[in-house]
Amino acid sequence: MNHLIRSVLLLTVAWAALPVQAANLDQALLKNAPDLLVALKKANIKVVGVLPFAVQRGTRPAAFDCAPLSAGLPTRLENALILRQPGNEPDESLLKVLRDVVGTAARAGVGAWSKDQAAFQKLFAGSYELAWGNKKLSADAFLTGEVRLLGDGIEAEVVITFFKPDSWKDGKPSQQLASTFKVKTDRSLLRDLGYNAVVNPRALKRKGAEKSDAEELDQEAVARVANEEEGKQPLPDAKQPDSHSPDSLAGFKFEIEYDGVKQAIRSEVGGNGAKHPTYSVDAPKPGQKVSMFVTRTLVGDAKMGIVLRINGKSTWNQEDADPASCRRWIFNPMSVGKREDFAGFYREDKDGKLVCNEWKALDETAAVAAAATMGVRIGWIDLDVFASREEKA
Repeated sequence: MNHLIRSVLLLTVAWAALPVQAANLDQALLKNAPDLLVALKKANIKVVGVLPFAVQRGTRPAAFDCAPLSAGLPTRLENALILRQPGNEPDESLLKVLRDVVGTAARAGVGAWSKDQAAFQKLFAGSYELAWGNKKLSADAFLTGEVRLLGDGIEAEVVITFFKPDSWKDGKPSQQLASTFKVKTDRSLLRDLGYNAVVNPRALKRKGAEKSDAEELDQEAVARVANEEEGKQPLPDAKQPDSHSPDSLAGFKFEIEYDGVKQAIRSEVGGNGAKHPTYSVDAPKPGQKVSMFVTRTLVGDAKMGIVLRINGKSTWNQEDADPASCRRWIFNPMSVGKREDFAGFYREDKDGKLVCNEWKALDETAAVAAAATMGVRIGWIDLDVFASREEKA
């Protein structure tokens, strides 16, 4: 990550105000963590760290930089391992889980451990903070793996592997399987996999606040993404309510400028089985001022809200919770056509005045130093749209 922003993916999910529930992936991690703990114990692993996971989207090759989930999964897996430790064993026999392995390795200049043997050895030579207490330890093994969206997108497969200090073979780490499981795809996972999804507003009007309604919305989003990937469903144009391009995404338009100059947001579409577009923008140069603009384009009587996140943190108070739990910027019906600018992270001071910490692109040295505070979605912009729903008397 050389700058504040390296690439952009606009993730748009229009949904009503449904209860916040644990994402299917987090539930699956908790459910399968006990079996993973057993596998690690059998492999005589006592201290473990978690590295990024490769992600495969459709027929695209698996990669570490194609989806926010790659960098976000380590913390979630760490949490699951900690929470599911057996409570009837002495502390000294519990698996020791290391925190922030990726950030610590980056700050230490470890390098490309998956391609370079010297970097691989340096990874194991490093000391990392233990999840509890104030100790620092070296790892017996590191976990990594791959997340794959299967077939019609209804399920994803999570493959967890590990490697040890003596695992370097034939120019790369030789990984051993630790666990594999499947998880039902929901809107949260689609977002983490880097997909744009807009639920049809007409469907939202039929939905209530029941869990089954949330599941139906998940199914609708999954089906739409799968059909667009396969080319079975054409991409919606800007005039359709389910459009998800920067110029028309769920009733909003998104733009970005560096030093007042509008930047081109590119659409990238793959081949068969990878036709769902992603969007990216060139990185700003160090010192450039970054501004983003959101305009409501949808005419109607309903209020609409957005959560705009940079590097996984909301533009309001740098909240890092699920977007459904974050405070929203509200666009009322009278705001149609009004271009709202976002120049940084906003908060209220002690007198209730709005304060903005402006964005500026960092040079490489400063970016590495700041990486620990940038969140797990470094280089990503997320825009979540929420539509209000009229209640019947």
